[in-house]
Amino acid sequence: PLSPRPDLRDMPCRLPTEIFEAILTEDSLSPADLARCCLVNRSFADLARTRLYRDVTITKPQSMLTWSSEQTPEGMKMRTLRESRTCATCVRSLSIVSVDKWETPAARERLQSCISALLGHCLKLQSFHTSSTDTATHFLSSLTQTSTSRVLTGLSLPWCSIMWDLIRQQPSLTTLVLYREWSAMSTSTASRGGPILCQLKTLDFADTGGSPNASDFQALTQNSTTTLTALRLRLPFKRRGEERLFYDLSLFQCLLHLRITYNQAAFTEICADIFATIGSCPRLSRLTLDTYNRGDSWPVTTLIDSMPALPNLERLDLEPVTAWVPLTETDGSFLTAKYSSVRILGYPHSEFPRYWQDQDSVDAICAWCPAHGFEAVACGVPGDSLAEPLELMPDFWDCR
Repeated sequence: PLSPRPDLRDMPCRLPTEIFEAILTEDSLSPADLARCCLVNRSFADLARTRLYRDVTITKPQSMLTWSSEQTPEGMKMRTLRESRTCATCVRSLSIVSVDKWETPAARERLQSCISALLGHCLKLQSFHTSSTDTATHFLSSLTQTSTSRVLTGLSLPWCSIMWDLIRQQPSLTTLVLYREWSAMSTSTASRGGPILCQLKTLDFADTGGSPNASDFQALTQNSTTTLTALRLRLPFKRRGEERLFYDLSLFQCLLHLRITYNQAAFTEICADIFATIGSCPRLSRLTLDTYNRGDSWPVTTLIDSMPALPNLERLDLEPVTAWVPLTETDGSFLTAKYSSVRILGYPHSEFPRYWQDQDSVDAICAWCPAHGFEAVACGVPGDSLAEPLELMPDFWDCR
């Protein structure tokens, strides 16, 4: 039996439940005080467990294949998910980050088994993220075979035929992040299968493969014209033959934030197709323009001349930060004349600037803005993502 303690209000939270139960059997102690102490400590444990296992990222395939017992944070987390269903039910987001190829039948079978086990344990899973086609394929297979249905609200997937099948199975999907390889740019599989019923709030093309052709884009967004609030497009370096990269963005009446990643050489001709329609987006309040290469960017003066009138635009983000330099050398009238409602200017945040000119440009824009009635905001800091509030998107400027 445990020795009586006069005061257990400072009992450490790390004590296991069995210790609390043993202490409660001591008749010489006040049951009310002990119960209160145990309740508080258990509440702390529950809060810590919920926070620790809410978002699980697996970066080592071997830790998933072997349910690793190694004393590393990832190995310990995997072992806990295997042994504790209480912890597994806390998982809301699961990310499997691996570039490995599962080439042998034995490896693919083990991968399938582990993903099935994870799905079986993580009963409250809400989002799944992977850039591997193999992992996405096994996830779909496990999802189909599971005895209980999974209602997912977020998916991050590679561009492949499996992607369409997964999306069609999840009518409650609201956030979709797609990784697209150059080899898949002209591949369309949207016509296979039934319609896509999900009503997306966020659609992010987060890879250098560019955005899809118009027919695939229409298939992805056909049921989201009244719900889509955040959209990221990656424009190709040049037109693909005679095809026009034309998306009628005026259909999205609730669009709040549009981000366009462009190449300088193709900006004028390709962005003309995009800019021709966003002027009809009544609620568009934030526009972000960034480039594939830091050295290939237009200054703010050229960008403003190319952009359409946006009556409700409140925030304009540009990357690289040197694009803002021409503005700091003027009174800003060319900006306010076209966008009188803009009050926030965003620039990419970097804790360690790659070029000394970057820091000089940051200092210049941060000094210029308050003197002219604007607010300078660093993008890419924690909490800033494609559109707020979003829990599934990668860090704003690190999506490349």
